[in-house]
Amino acid sequence: MLNTIKYLLKESVGFVLRVFRVHVLIKKLSKNFYLVFNYHSFSKYNNYKVKRGSILETGYRDNFDKQIKFYNKHFEFSYPEDFFESKSTNQHSVLITFDDGYKDNYDIALPLLQKHNAKAIFFIVTALTDTKDMLMHDKIRLLAEQKKISKDYLDIPNKVNKGENLYDKKVLDKVSSIFVEQNIKERSLMNTEELIELCAKGFKVGVHTHNHNPLIFLNKETQYSEIKTCMDFLNEIHSPVKYIAYPNGLVNDNAIEICQELKLEYGFTTQNGYNTKEQERLKIKRIGINMSDSLNVIVLKLFFNFFKNIK
Repeated sequence: MLNTIKYLLKESVGFVLRVFRVHVLIKKLSKNFYLVFNYHSFSKYNNYKVKRGSILETGYRDNFDKQIKFYNKHFEFSYPEDFFESKSTNQHSVLITFDDGYKDNYDIALPLLQKHNAKAIFFIVTALTDTKDMLMHDKIRLLAEQKKISKDYLDIPNKVNKGENLYDKKVLDKVSSIFVEQNIKERSLMNTEELIELCAKGFKVGVHTHNHNPLIFLNKETQYSEIKTCMDFLNEIHSPVKYIAYPNGLVNDNAIEICQELKLEYGFTTQNGYNTKEQERLKIKRIGINMSDSLNVIVLKLFFNFFKNIK
């Protein structure tokens, strides 16, 4: 009931803001800004309005199409260098980013991005490329859905997103051993051939580390290995790789120093907000968007993030 009320409230407020064309007013109130939207998969578990669906079921193709069409109508698609290196004083740019490298990004998102001439960066976890393995948080959600592990495990990915290091060896070993027994037949992540095709079609790939371990939980030597291994793999596909999205959006000074050493030029966090040309380029803000978000909800997110963060 509470989820229904929240959903209706967001839709109602967003509808009013959209009717009054707040998204157009925002452009008039600022000469320059860079909107970076953060997507993940098309899974109905992660994209829902009131009740979660199954993690292995995808949807919202048509709604994503509407979202991209909306961005294309009101903003200019730009890669980071297009925005930050431009001398224009009147830019309202947008970029689509996808974290983790899900196969449905290739199957569903790619044709729609091409249709609307969008620009997008896909951040890849390279240890899982060309395998049928899944990210740890997806394993937990799948096994909890199948009642193979307690629902208490679902708190772990949520708390990790907030900076708590709960992925201890005992948890990792138990989840991984049960997952292997499930004999998953379909890949959840893209393979090398699909990544090559993405780049051939003009899109970009970026570092999301080799194993998707939050960098703040690692010592500097391991941070370097996680970033460099991923970077080397991707450079074989499309060089030079100059973007990184930090797993779970978590980053510290050591990781920033490593990115600078490796000549990664643009780093993406999960901190909400708009970016101006003065934004620190290794700490770019992103606005989280669900595939299921209506245009009303997107306008609502634009409104709150504009008045919360932009300088």
